[in-house]
Amino acid sequence: MAATITAVGGCYDWHATDASSRIRTCCIALPQSPASGNLAGLLQSDDILGILHYFLPRNSPEPDIGVYSITAKIANSKDQLVVGSAWNRDEFHFELHCLSLLPLEHQKLAIPPIINLSGPAVNINGRTFDMDLMPYISTAKKHARFRCYFPEEGRFFQSAPNMNANAMVCVTGTLIGEALQGEGSAEPARLSVRILEMDYLASSSTTSALSTAVTPSRSR
Repeated sequence: MAATITAVGGCYDWHATDASSRIRTCCIALPQSPASGNLAGLLQSDDILGILHYFLPRNSPEPDIGVYSITAKIANSKDQLVVGSAWNRDEFHFELHCLSLLPLEHQKLAIPPIINLSGPAVNINGRTFDMDLMPYISTAKKHARFRCYFPEEGRFFQSAPNMNANAMVCVTGTLIGEALQGEGSAEPARLSVRILEMDYLASSSTTSALSTAVTPSRSR
């Protein structure tokens, strides 16, 4: 199971995990992609805030405040966020284990975060389903919980695929924000993903596929 994200975000408040560590941690703000279609109960705001951990290569300069292109593994276990004593854990919605960090010009770019998820689909309900993954983030395996939805536009405007419970899927989508929870709900927090593309993995058992191979008939 995997959960990775590619995005442009603003990084600030960089600091070392401890004096002897090469791990650097910062706050990161990701611009949310424009909301459209079936929003599946989304929380709307300008940015979604998280924590990013980055291993500083030897002889590399210290990272500074600015805008970066990043590729990272993602989790959203709020009770497990490694945020440090200076920050309030409740302010952040996700945690990133950075794989690639490239500085960009000092301006905010409205590029939606692109996320890739692989694993079982659960809690299937019409155009929405959940994914519960366990990537390794910072110091341990952590929960990465998502609510994915098929928008009522694009290739899915007519209908969403029929899916079996626990079908193994690979989802590419845009990170929208944090899904709203019902009042008094004990359900864990989830990040909302607007699906751009979905494929079934080879090990899944499904009732229908997104595309069906067509065998041309022979003329006689």
